[in-house]
Amino acid sequence: MDVTHLSATDIGVLETFGLLLSALALAALLPLSGSKDPLGWFGQLAAQLAAKAGHPERSKAQQYTAGTLSTLLLVLPFWFILSFIPVLAAYPWFFELIILYLCINQGGLGKELLQVAQWLDTEDKASARTALAKRVPQSTDNLSATGLSKTAAELAFSIPAINVVSVSLAYFAGGTAFALLVRMLAELTWQWPLQSPRLTLFAVPVHRLMHLLLFIPVLIWRLLLALQAGTLAIGGLFSSRWSLFPGVITGAQVLQRQLGGPQIFNGAKVTRPKVGPTALPDASDILRAVSISRIACGYFIALLACLPLMWMIVSLYK
Repeated sequence: MDVTHLSATDIGVLETFGLLLSALALAALLPLSGSKDPLGWFGQLAAQLAAKAGHPERSKAQQYTAGTLSTLLLVLPFWFILSFIPVLAAYPWFFELIILYLCINQGGLGKELLQVAQWLDTEDKASARTALAKRVPQSTDNLSATGLSKTAAELAFSIPAINVVSVSLAYFAGGTAFALLVRMLAELTWQWPLQSPRLTLFAVPVHRLMHLLLFIPVLIWRLLLALQAGTLAIGGLFSSRWSLFPGVITGAQVLQRQLGGPQIFNGAKVTRPKVGPTALPDASDILRAVSISRIACGYFIALLACLPLMWMIVSLYK
């Protein structure tokens, strides 16, 4: 094989894959969490804005308008500035790598959830509640051991669908700028859950937009989860229950445990459908959920790693 036969297009494709795989490796080796994560700051800002702009007593049109304007106000300035930094920089690849790294970063989610499982094993529910409260928009103050296990498992099945699969596919579709845009919009949908009575209408515009943008990534993620069930968990692949976190329905079927159920927002209990079998999860199921999620991520990354090799082989022998 003579690599000198590779065209500029071939080299560009290989560089694209190499940059993404480097960002995935960097996010796995050096996770940022808490105050170190810039997108975490963005999420906190979004939550604060929703608390001021979300007024459920106002008309439907006013709430839709407020949600749309809040989305534009939060996303456009930061997105415009960050997406143009690589264009103006002397080494654009470096800044693209940093942006992708921040978008893919999960903040050490797996380790946190394993710690939650350990706390539940020692019946330290207070520490588990505090840890999960930093990750989810709903209240965790009164969650039982079962509720904490459900919340942890749902996080394991949800966040990688956005941070890994969706960001990667967005990067291939539209470059770093589009990947950043998808990640920022996803952070808004996370901080503005439709289940919250204050945000039921306020959050509709951004959720509808993300429903379209994430349809294919979420479908791929559900398929990666379903592959681990022995038989494909087809029932959850095409579910339209967008009110549940991405991957929860399929994850419940693979885990063979019940997920979903009521949540509490600002002291108000909100009904949410239960999915999966009737068996309830416990601390050991958190470990299984993290393992299933990691294997699904491994499948996806392995596929990404194989694609440039296949591209190069085809290019060299065509």
